[in-house]
This record gives sequence, structure tokens and C-alpha cells, in this order.
Amino acid sequence: LELDTVKSFNKMVRIELVDAFDPRKEVVMLEGEAKKLSNKLYSGEGTITMSSYKPNHIVYNSQSKEAQLAVFSEIFYPDGWKAYVDGKEQEILKVDYLLRGLELTPGKHKIEFKFDLPQLHKSNNLARIGTVLILLLIGFVGWTDWKNKKKD
Repeated sequence: LELDTVKSFNKMVRIELVDAFDPRKEVVMLEGEAKKLSNKLYSGEGTITMSSYKPNHIVYNSQSKEAQLAVFSEIFYPDGWKAYVDGKEQEILKVDYLLRGLELTPGKHKIEFKFDLPQLHKSNNLARIGTVLILLLIGFVGWTDWKNKKKD
């Protein structure tokens, strides 16, 4: 068994000290995520309103006169969540290390976040089949018991 104490400390590459970070005006992104953006500066002018909320389907409406980076106060989770802007799938960006972001083009948009895992479909189908088999087994046992009592 190897102890992890030797590897507990990692080399610190850079520390940036910021006196006034304003999350309404600034975002923190990894370089790989930032490279996916078409702009590096956005005005922040425009509106986004939530029009519908379900745990697995969230709908927003947005409007802006120019391209914007929208930051949503939902946790970034890459497995299962997909974003659709006006019905077209768009990649979700990881913003501020744990939130979801989308780069939006100018104009009015319907933004949808949907959660869907294909593995859940298989699990649900197996659960349904199992439930039907159990109900059939219970019905068969009940029927044979009734039939045996009728003979006596």
C-alpha cells in the first residue's frame, strides 16, 4: 500500500490576486473553454427570462442586440444535459468552474436545457419488464392457489 503523502502537494503554476471580482461582469474559464468563444468581450446587454422549469427540462427566452455570453446558475454536468437554442443543439460551456454558459447570437432565442441519458431508457425498460414478470408471477400463484382451493 503506497502512501499518498509524497504526492499530496502539486506545483503551483500561477496565483492571480484579484481585489474585486464581479461575477455579474466577469467569468473565469479554462483556456480550452475560452477558445470556443467567438469574442472575448461582451456588453452584457439583453435579457434572459426563465419561462419553464422542470428538473429535467428548463426553458429560457433571451433577447439581445449583439452576441452575448449567457451564464446560467445551474451546475455544469456534462453527462446527459444538452442545450438547444431555437431547436438546434449547442455545446454547453463550463463557466466559473461549475456553471453552465452559452454563447448566443443577436436576436430573440428560445433556450432549452434537457436531461436525457440513454442508459436510463434501458434501465426503465428493464424495470418495466421486471414489474410485468412479477405481476404475472403473483397472478399465476394466486390463480393456482384459487384453483387448488376450488378442487378441495
